[in-house]
Amino acid sequence: MKRVLSKTQDFDYVFAQNDRMAYGAYKVACEHGLQDKCRFVGVDGLAGKHGGLELVRQGVLEASMLYPTKGDEVIALAMKILRHEPFARDNYLSTSIVTRNNAELILMESKDSEQQRSSLDMLHRKVSQYNSAYHVQRFFTLGLVLLVVLIVVVAIYMFRSYLVKTRLNEQLAQSNDELKRLNEEVLELTHSRLVFFTNISHELRTPLTLIADPVEMLLDDRSIKGRSRELLQMVQRNALSLQQLVGSILDFRKIQNGKMELSLSRFDLPEALQQWTGDFAMTAQRKKIQMHLDTSHFSSADVVADKEKLARIVFNLLSNALKYTPAGGFIHVSLADEGERLRIEVKDSGKGIDKEELTKVFERFFQAKGAASGTGIGLALVKSFVELHHGEVRVESELGKGTCFIVLLPRKQEGFVEEPQSEAADKSSSFSDDGSLQYIDDGERHGGKLQQIISEHVEKPTILIIDDNNDIRQYERTLLQDYYFVLEASDGREGLEIARKEVPNLVICDVMMPVMDGLEFTQQLKTNTATSHIPVIMLTAKNLEEHRAEGYEQGADSYITKPFHSKVLLARVENLLHQRAHLRQLFAQGAAEGKETEEVSRLDDRDKAFVKQLHDIIKSNMGNSDFGVEDIGAEIGLSRVQLYRKVKAITGSSVVDLLRKARLAKARRLLEANSMNISEVAYEVGFSSPSYFTKCFKDEYGMLPGDVTNG
Repeated sequence: MKRVLSKTQDFDYVFAQNDRMAYGAYKVACEHGLQDKCRFVGVDGLAGKHGGLELVRQGVLEASMLYPTKGDEVIALAMKILRHEPFARDNYLSTSIVTRNNAELILMESKDSEQQRSSLDMLHRKVSQYNSAYHVQRFFTLGLVLLVVLIVVVAIYMFRSYLVKTRLNEQLAQSNDELKRLNEEVLELTHSRLVFFTNISHELRTPLTLIADPVEMLLDDRSIKGRSRELLQMVQRNALSLQQLVGSILDFRKIQNGKMELSLSRFDLPEALQQWTGDFAMTAQRKKIQMHLDTSHFSSADVVADKEKLARIVFNLLSNALKYTPAGGFIHVSLADEGERLRIEVKDSGKGIDKEELTKVFERFFQAKGAASGTGIGLALVKSFVELHHGEVRVESELGKGTCFIVLLPRKQEGFVEEPQSEAADKSSSFSDDGSLQYIDDGERHGGKLQQIISEHVEKPTILIIDDNNDIRQYERTLLQDYYFVLEASDGREGLEIARKEVPNLVICDVMMPVMDGLEFTQQLKTNTATSHIPVIMLTAKNLEEHRAEGYEQGADSYITKPFHSKVLLARVENLLHQRAHLRQLFAQGAAEGKETEEVSRLDDRDKAFVKQLHDIIKSNMGNSDFGVEDIGAEIGLSRVQLYRKVKAITGSSVVDLLRKARLAKARRLLEANSMNISEVAYEVGFSSPSYFTKCFKDEYGMLPGDVTNG
């Protein structure tokens, strides 16, 4: 404005962009004394101090214009321009002019509007405050309701928990009482069992002494030789084994009563271990098991311990290893340092122990599934003897991969140490006597299946004996060898292989054996076509009715419990073989014609199915003169030897004889029917020449084929 005034003062009105700019121009004009010469007009018409309305009322401004209220139309016009849409060039917005004539009225209206707006703002603030207070109260009310509900739920839950806890406490108390009662019963039963075993063991010592000592005196008599000496040696071995078992039971009783003490001595452990494992070397060699001892990682030789109990520990661990390790396996025994203690390991490649049973193997009277034999106290004694030495024993095993027993013992023991034993006394810890090893000794099989080479023409019946106890096999062989050819096997799997190859006339089998027990052996024998006809006698110590039922269910023909009388066994063998011979005679009467007598119908279902299959094969191939034994065996799935022995055992005839008799029987029927001449009949039933047919017919029926036709 000052710049404009410096250039010219020739104007009447000043129009400013807004009221404030107009008021500023007025103030500059006043400085130059031009306030009365020109008039000032602004834009806005705002109320308030120095606002357009106040300035117009005071006469400072000639007038002021209110801004148009059509802002939305202006924005719409701007959008059309931006979008390049058609728009009107002239756009008029209505407005109002404020002069001194209406300024007072508009100012009053504006002040009223301001007051009303202030009142509205105040009301809005109060409403907002009330809403806030309402929401807060609502939130607190809702929270309070939720809290009350939660308290009620918690109270109900606590009450129910209290009731459940009370009920569970009552049940727990009852369970505890029941468990306490059962525990007391188990303890009482265990105690009673141990007392019973102890009493029996004490009672057995006297008769054992009266058996062992006279037998030893008889063996000192060099005039006793041959079979009598063998039987006496067998009695001696088993008497010593029974003495050892009695001693184990008494030792276990002492441990239970806390009366077992260590008899300490200083001795060379590697040398003793060499001797102990050496006592098992022959047994391992007979079972074709490799045994190895490693003491290279043990630094000091002498230890202080109870030598006899350490020997028992090693004996029990090696006995188990030999019992469950198959032929071709290995047993590794090692002695090594482990800090301040010594470590003895017995590792084998046997069948292993199930994980569920690993924690129970050291429990008294526990026997794993499929245990071959034993009392269930051997490993319990091992654990007790180790703990007496302030050591520990553990087992690592995996099914199918073997087992490893680890014994950790201190090198020294506190207590009185005896003087070293003499060489003669030192041998008392040896197991060199075969009687000590009878439970794991596989023994010599006396050639086993190599004992005799059986031909198809031998009339002497063949009997297979299967038992893991060498002395039992030897005794049974002694009873039977004068009347039968005897084959032997030490377990069910080996017995099954021999039975399938040799097809014996009868099997005598124990039930409890390693590798394969007698029940599984019988089941597999009876389901095999080549061996299903073989009678089985189960000879076992299991004498309960359910044991008998289980044996018969698997197909056993007879069940004899130990101890047995030799006459009973011989009579049962003879009766079974006689029954089979009688069946063969009856079968021979109608086999050729396919008839089934009442006695023959008593055959096992598998044998009857075999006979039916054999008849069907012979009938369907009777006209083929080239059809022979090999062809029948191929169709049935048996070798020539297996087929011969099975057919011979069931029918009493060879396969060749059976085939010839079937052909001749059919030929006789054809001749009696007069439908063919002799040559046609001969070729029809599979004979290669009529002359050979005539010879066979006369040998079988005592007359010529023509006599049948003429008759």
